[in-house]
Amino acid sequence: MKVSLGQLRRVIRETIADGVPEWQLRQDTSQFVDRVRDRIVRTVLMNRSENGIERKHALDAMNDVCDELERKVYDLLDDALFAYSRKV
Repeated sequence: MKVSLGQLRRVIRETIADGVPEWQLRQDTSQFVDRVRDRIVRTVLMNRSENGIERKHALDAMNDVCDELERKVYDLLDDALFAYSRKV
C-alpha cells in the first residue's frame, strides 16, 4: 500500500493534536539534562577538589545551571511542537 504525503501529514497532525503528554515531555527533557549533568560533574569535581566547601558550592552552581537548562529546553520543545503542529 502506498501512503501519500497528504495522508502522512494528516496522521502527524492528528498525533500532535492528541498532544504529547506533558509528563512525557518533562521526563525526556529531564533525562537529556541528566546526561549533560553527568558529563559536567566530572569536570567540576576535578577542577574544584581543593576542599569540600568549594566543591559543594561548585556542585550547587552546576545544579542551578542545569535546572535552568531543563526549564529552557522544556519551554523550547513545547513551543516548537506547538509551532510545528500549526504548520503541518
